[in-house]
Amino acid sequence: MSVMTISEAVREISMLQKEIRKVIVGMDDVVESVLICLFCNGHVLLEGAPGLGKTLLLKTLGRAMSLDCRRVSFASDILPGDIVGVEVFDSENQRTKLVERGPVFTNLFLCDELNRASTKSKSRILEPMQEQQVTVGGETLALPQPFMVMATQNPLEAEGTYPLGRAELDRFLMKVLVQYPSLEDEIEIARRYSTQKQEDIAISQVMDAQTVLEICDTIRSLHAERRIYELAARIAQATRPEQDQCGEGIIAHFGGASPRVPIALVEAARVHAALNSRNYVSPADLQGVALRILRHRLVFELGVEEDEKAIQNFVQKVCDEVIRGEK
Repeated sequence: MSVMTISEAVREISMLQKEIRKVIVGMDDVVESVLICLFCNGHVLLEGAPGLGKTLLLKTLGRAMSLDCRRVSFASDILPGDIVGVEVFDSENQRTKLVERGPVFTNLFLCDELNRASTKSKSRILEPMQEQQVTVGGETLALPQPFMVMATQNPLEAEGTYPLGRAELDRFLMKVLVQYPSLEDEIEIARRYSTQKQEDIAISQVMDAQTVLEICDTIRSLHAERRIYELAARIAQATRPEQDQCGEGIIAHFGGASPRVPIALVEAARVHAALNSRNYVSPADLQGVALRILRHRLVFELGVEEDEKAIQNFVQKVCDEVIRGEK
């Protein structure tokens, strides 16, 4: 049982954010999303054009937290062994065994352009994401803790990609869109990195793996009233067409959120509350994380599926109706 208080956890996270900002310019929503996923044992899918700092963010997080960070650039020819490690058949015991552990045995695992890998290769990260373990030849190997997958997708190129299936997408706590920087941020990026390399920026190691786990335990104990659980469940149910709670004007809405969503909403809302220096969860925290949790779990027809504004409006409408109806 963790003895860390909420105020101590908030202070630790604030120190971490300060170190991250020494390297990462802007991207406040993205940084917040990654931290929320980390501190509630979730995984994050980042979608954005190349060169926006997605890889740099994870490496910076690893440096500031003294965590091991590994990266795999996914492609159509990547093999399961490139992820899990080298497997050989043990003729004496008549089973497969792992003789060299792969990059998935780490704290922060970056899957760069995950949608370029074949289904067989992508399947090898599903067990680690869900169970925090790898099974080879009947032997179960635990992954280091904490463990988080941060996967990226490039929305500008579809050739040679394999869209993630619904079951694969559902493993990610959040999907976050990484936007181009503002003019002021881009000026600062040019000024900062035209005179020094990114890896030359000195940042302090403000926490370690044990501290991360203690923060996770502390945030998990953050108070949430019963109505927060009810609101989370109602939000999930309101996204399902058969419930007839979506309201008029939602065109070609085919599928809603799975039962994982209420759990994800409450867990993420707890971290959101802590990041805002509160020791309780409010409905505003649910609204603050809902879009990032729902955008990759809802099923629309083609055209609407790619319309981010339509998805935002739908989620906003659902949250407004559920929370307003509860008052």
